[in-house]
Amino acid sequence: MNTSIPTRQDVEQLASQLEELQSELDRLKESFGNMADIPTTVRYQAIDSLKSPCSTVEQLTRFFEVSRSGYYAWVQRGRPETRQFDEAFAQKVQDIFNETKGGRRAIRDELEGRYGIHANVKKVGRYMTILGLYSPIRSKDYRKTKDL
Repeated sequence: MNTSIPTRQDVEQLASQLEELQSELDRLKESFGNMADIPTTVRYQAIDSLKSPCSTVEQLTRFFEVSRSGYYAWVQRGRPETRQFDEAFAQKVQDIFNETKGGRRAIRDELEGRYGIHANVKKVGRYMTILGLYSPIRSKDYRKTKDL
């Protein structure tokens, strides 16, 4: 093995390079603003696109202030895509609501009965919220049983 002791000049050169890199890192962090304001999935996507032999995942996760284990868990989950808004599904929900004025469960049952679409109640509720559809709320009918 060739182990040489670095000279004073080498150490000073490395120290100046380290200072330059630190100032560049500070400028980058200023341009990005507060990392907590950037959604975690966006930071994971940035790490995924920036990783290379020159910049390791460890360095990038430290820069973007996320954990390595969180990044790798995100990778293993399959880099989830955002949900797409389905215009046809929304139109069917709107049509059924206009006819029945029912709630999300009733609309879900109608979707399955009419169109054979199996949809989760939460999905139907999400679309109703987006479309601004609110089912009528039934009030309880309280009856007085005896006079006091």
